[in-house]
Amino acid sequence: MMRLYSKKVFVAETDRLGKGLYARKDIAKGEIIFIVKGTLVEDSYNENYADLPNSLPVRKNFWLDPFDTNPWRYINHSCSPNAGMRGKVTVVAMKNIRGGGGGGGEGIQNL
Repeated sequence: MMRLYSKKVFVAETDRLGKGLYARKDIAKGEIIFIVKGTLVEDSYNENYADLPNSLPVRKNFWLDPFDTNPWRYINHSCSPNAGMRGKVTVVAMKNIRGGGGGGGEGIQNL
């Protein structure tokens, strides 16, 4: 299991998408799950995103390239997300998320 900057989540294989992010413990609606931390990169918009595939835009021409151990690298998209952004770098629960410390936690999906 990979060591992440958040004690609330862990990385594990998904059924069909490679690796994903899962709740280690119950997370209440509105609770902060983790903060996206990384290197600030100045670059104009890149349409193919090939240079920074996990980057997060923080302002015009500035992107946050998450550290390898930051949970943001493993969050997956969902049409029914249970996590969202508060501000530019804070990931919060949009609804209650069931945890499962031994690997049975609910997946964390973003918009």
